[in-house]
Amino acid sequence: MGSSGSKQGQKKEGKDACFSDFNLTKEGAADAAKTAAVGAFGLLVLWGFSRFVMGGDGNDGKLMKAPGKKGQYISRDFFESDPKAYFRRLHDDGY
Repeated sequence: MGSSGSKQGQKKEGKDACFSDFNLTKEGAADAAKTAAVGAFGLLVLWGFSRFVMGGDGNDGKLMKAPGKKGQYISRDFFESDPKAYFRRLHDDGY
């Protein structure tokens, strides 16, 4: 066993100690951090897109068929807030 040059079992001290536990270099840790940041950003973009597509306007996705508009959906909260205005706009737009 003596001094065979093996570093196994030895721990670094100081600022590099956290990298030695996982056999990471500073560059490897930086790459892992960049990858995690890009992944988190990607998930955030996907979440935002899904909220946009699914009607994420703060009403927890409560949608209803749009009266007078075949095959379209609108926010239930928007319609219930002022149904008269909805139908007035519907008729003004020529639907």
